[in-house]
Amino acid sequence: MRNQLEHYAVEADVDRIIRLLGNIRGPLLDLFEAQLGGVKREEPVRVSKTWADIEHRAHEAMLREKEVADLVRHFQGQEVPGYLFNLEGHIILPTFKRVLHRARTHKLRWVEIDVFAEADDESWVIEVKTGRMLRMAGLYQVAAVSTALERATPWLVFFGEPHNAAREQAKDLGVLLTGIQEWQELDRLVRGIPSNEQD
Repeated sequence: MRNQLEHYAVEADVDRIIRLLGNIRGPLLDLFEAQLGGVKREEPVRVSKTWADIEHRAHEAMLREKEVADLVRHFQGQEVPGYLFNLEGHIILPTFKRVLHRARTHKLRWVEIDVFAEADDESWVIEVKTGRMLRMAGLYQVAAVSTALERATPWLVFFGEPHNAAREQAKDLGVLLTGIQEWQELDRLVRGIPSNEQD
């Protein structure tokens, strides 16, 4: 990842970097503590606070991925408004037979897919993003993975508000895009929960 950023000017996928750092810190500290001793004791408070923030963000991202995987398991042919996916008209949700969180495929061993869902006649590659801003790299990434997997439907769920340029770029790339407000409505519709206006 460092080589891609430094040598090839690949745009950083902040969520993936945070998740990676959050996952490797503990094992690295344990290794250094076992081999060198005193490493944990000598860590400055400021560094500890920064790491705690990274681990919190990594944990939040994992919980959001699980939330998306859980909702996708409830897709059962419901008809929902297309704007929930940055589309016109309406969309019929597939009934998925298999939904995997943090999946790898034999074709793309080097890529971890946040959520991979398969039905009889189609599959979806789902990327989940958190944070303050949606970076275009996420759209390109999920589009590329879907192409490599023989045209799986690419869907990016962003737990924030996508800017208009991202919505337009998603349309150009053929990527379904759902922001936080659309996600909340989709969750309500799929689970059959009445809206506040109808209560």
